[in-house]
Amino acid sequence: MTDKQVFVFIAAMLLIAVIAIVFVSLILRSLKKLATLENYEVNGFSIAAITKVVGKRKVVSFGASVGKNNTAEKRYTYISKSAKEDVESYFKYLEECEGFSFNEAVKNDEDINKLSACKLIGTVKIQVEACYDLTGYTICIEITDK
Repeated sequence: MTDKQVFVFIAAMLLIAVIAIVFVSLILRSLKKLATLENYEVNGFSIAAITKVVGKRKVVSFGASVGKNNTAEKRYTYISKSAKEDVESYFKYLEECEGFSFNEAVKNDEDINKLSACKLIGTVKIQVEACYDLTGYTICIEITDK
């Protein structure tokens, strides 16, 4: 390799490293914002976030999708040492303050590990599900327009 080729290679590697650092910092900043989110915004609807009820929690992943039949969905996964208590407090808040109806509790080996509630606004169904274990939980908000 010539000196010019070595220089171009080193410059390219430095540029890739800088881009990677910027990308990772943007992702971490976004996850930090999600840790204190007040509301989930899904398809033009605003639903109180679990962090509004239980306080800051570490977010480990976020996802969004649009499916068939005008369905939009967002998923937030949190780490929490008090997952069951967090989820139960959140669903109590949704029922008492946000007009949701408790839908179901699914049991697994004598422990409830999934809660679900829904709310109808005209032809729109808003469903909130929470699946949890000893390390944390995933909140899934699904909006379906019938």
